[in-house]
Amino acid sequence: MTEEESEERTCNLSVMLSGYGGIQTWYDAKVGLRRQMTLLGRINDPHRAPFGDIDGHFPDSAFHNQTARLNIYSPVDPAWLDEIRTSLGDSDACGCVAVRAGVEPDRFEIEGEVVEAAPVTVRLDMSADAFEAIQRQAADANDHNRIMWAKVALSGVAVPETDSHFTFLKDLDVSTAEEYAVTGFEIFDTRYFDHMRGRVLQVEQNRDEGYGAYISVLLTEARYEMHTERALIHAISCEGRVINSRGKPYDGANVSIEFREFEPNQLEGLSKRAFFGRFGYWPKQPSEVHSSHQFTFNLHYVPDDARDLLVPILCQQHSTQVVLTINLTKEEKDLLAVTDKMWGDIRHYSFEVRQDILNKA
Repeated sequence: MTEEESEERTCNLSVMLSGYGGIQTWYDAKVGLRRQMTLLGRINDPHRAPFGDIDGHFPDSAFHNQTARLNIYSPVDPAWLDEIRTSLGDSDACGCVAVRAGVEPDRFEIEGEVVEAAPVTVRLDMSADAFEAIQRQAADANDHNRIMWAKVALSGVAVPETDSHFTFLKDLDVSTAEEYAVTGFEIFDTRYFDHMRGRVLQVEQNRDEGYGAYISVLLTEARYEMHTERALIHAISCEGRVINSRGKPYDGANVSIEFREFEPNQLEGLSKRAFFGRFGYWPKQPSEVHSSHQFTFNLHYVPDDARDLLVPILCQQHSTQVVLTINLTKEEKDLLAVTDKMWGDIRHYSFEVRQDILNKA
């Protein structure tokens, strides 16, 4: 087979990008100043046998909804490009795609936590102008909660021949790890606003779980610290008391609250789903041994919430009441039955702002 024939065999890899990892810059003695941009997303494979096979089965694509990591470098490394053009069989390659066997993520442990590395990794080398244009587009999309799409054209000798005009992802052999050349790359903004991007969803309830107890807290004091050098707000905390508990033993109990950022892991960033904090409950009356704070809550939030959500809500006028409602994973009967200190998870929380309306007529 000639090189020209191999270059005609192409396959498109479509990725919905939802993660922008920023820019890393370093100096390389051979190449000079180097930059790397990282984009994360999930693969969309529309050609996944929608009508089923000859036996009536509807096999899922091995690629569909798998994680892809795009590493974009600038400037071009000529030695690396020459190597992949020779090894992958495409003289016009501008990058390569590495696919793990079975399109399965690589799982390993970091500090006791099991993390997954993307099973599909794309490396692209491009000019400084192209790099900066993509970086501006990615940063703007990230700032405005937009979803972008990337289309990567796979080519080279590893792309199989098919009877149709196109080679689809489902036609690729995933029984072993493979690498493909990249001859084309496109990134575009779908103009679709995803309001949940960058958010963390609550952990789904199991069928045998109840709805959990709801605790309403009237906030009476709020404190936070701000680093002016970095323009960061942190160490947000509140005091309050339990209300609307209808005569239960903890009605009117003192409450201490701390807000803390969700801690992302090194590879995947924020968790897709997580509990929104932890709580502690002391059923005994205040004494020299037991604190007067019968409830303590550690509530998690994503980084932008400190400036855009928490501080504006907490900095209300004197005539305004702020009520924090917290959904515990423990049931109300558990709170009533406990005789010693109790700990548990928090499924989610929400705010209610009550303000008097002045009639100036």
